[in-house]
Amino acid sequence: MKNKEIFLVGNKKDIDTIKNEDRKVLGAEGVKFAHDRKIFFREVSSYNYGEVDGVFTDLVRAIMDKVENGLVDKESLLFSKDQKGHKLAKK
Repeated sequence: MKNKEIFLVGNKKDIDTIKNEDRKVLGAEGVKFAHDRKIFFREVSSYNYGEVDGVFTDLVRAIMDKVENGLVDKESLLFSKDQKGHKLAKK
């Protein structure tokens, strides 16, 4: 999975962390879970859209870092191949 990026996105960032009444998982648990698995974690709020755009920004940065470091071929992001090896544009 070296060419894959996995993002764990937690919701309910807008809820007061002291009350935690509507939370099933605390933010700190999400951070630890992601850290232990070496994946990205971002907590967002679907209520006020807090940090939602940051998830996509982080994802694009992670992909671009891999491209710039030669870990992912740019063409592999744009094209795939059929069973006979012909190049196909990705939709």
